[in-house]
Parts: sequence; structure tokens; C-alpha cells
Amino acid sequence: MRKIIFIFFIIFLFFSCINCSSDEVFLYDDLLYKDIKGKIYIPNTNINHYILQATDNSYYLNHSYTGDSDKYGSIFLDFRNDILDKKLLIYGHNSKYDDKALFKDLENYKEQSFYKNNQYIYVTFGSVKYKYLIFSINIVSKDDHSHTRLKYSHMDFYRYLLDTKSYSLYDTYVDVGEDDFVITLQTCNYTPYDNTYLLINAKRVDRL
Repeated sequence: MRKIIFIFFIIFLFFSCINCSSDEVFLYDDLLYKDIKGKIYIPNTNINHYILQATDNSYYLNHSYTGDSDKYGSIFLDFRNDILDKKLLIYGHNSKYDDKALFKDLENYKEQSFYKNNQYIYVTFGSVKYKYLIFSINIVSKDDHSHTRLKYSHMDFYRYLLDTKSYSLYDTYVDVGEDDFVITLQTCNYTPYDNTYLLINAKRVDRL
């Protein structure tokens, strides 16, 4: 009896995978690995990965979603975040020399020409998929931790968003306000200045 149930389960997973594209809701790994919170997908990049969350911001710097040691680490949500927060902070590695670093392709957004054709980020949490529109691209010193703040008063959040927009590498012509839900993607940056972070900021515009 157990063998029959197992066979039907495998068949179910097989047909589910056929009907689900790579950027859609993840299927079964979320049942096996409790730290998986969602998935992030950016068209025309190599970014199509699980989003993990641990009890600190160091574990997934060098572990994969299976818990194995991995120099590329994982894409992970700040341990202080709840997925219902108005601001989500998501981290991933970059590298000067290794194109396999998971957030390497975020460097493309330093060019406005790339942004114009690739303005959207898709994030899935459980069975819900959200569409985000990028509103600013920032380079900040690693000594500047202002973007890591997650909790704001209504007015402080508004000021933060205005500052983020004003220091963008270029004007995206996207308005953002204190009622928006936003994500910040953080990765290391090396050009034109070393010892900096590249931040991609986007606001939620649709639930798919």
C-alpha cells in the first residue's frame, strides 16, 4: 500500500513540474527545507533562486538551501524580516571574477539601457506571486547601514524613500510613497568604487 501511495506521489510531482514554469510557485522543496521562504526571478538575468531565511544573516552566506556548504551561498531574507513587512531586505553574493555569484547580474542595472528593458522583479511567497517595479539603483559605502533599517514610522519611511530616489544612479521616473511595499536587493559592488554595496530597490505593483 505504501509503495502505491509513493508511486502516485511521484506521478503527481512529475505532472506538476510539467505545468509549472521555472519562475512559478515552487512545488515540493519547501516541504523538505523549512528555511525556504519563497523564490525570486528577474527576466533576462540568471537570477531565479529560492529565498532562504535563517536565524541570523551569516548562515546562508556559505550554505545552499539544502544546508550544504557552498561558496556561492544562497539568496536570503534578513532574519529580522517577516514576509508581511512593508520593506523586505534580500541579500546575495557578487564577485569580481566569478559569474556564478548568485546576484552577479544585478550589476547590469548600473546601465540605464538595461534597466529600460528589465524593470520588473518577481517574488513568490508560498502560493502568492508578486510583481515589483524597480524605482532606484544605489551604490553606498559598506560603512553606511542606513538601508538595513526595517521598521519606520509613516513619515520616516517617506523620507527614506525620497532619499533613496534622490541618490539613484539615474532617474527611473517611477514614483514611490510611504504606502508602498518595497524590496531592497543588496550585493557587494566593486566598480567604479570598491568596498561598496549595490542596492536595487523596487515597489510592489501587482499580485499575480
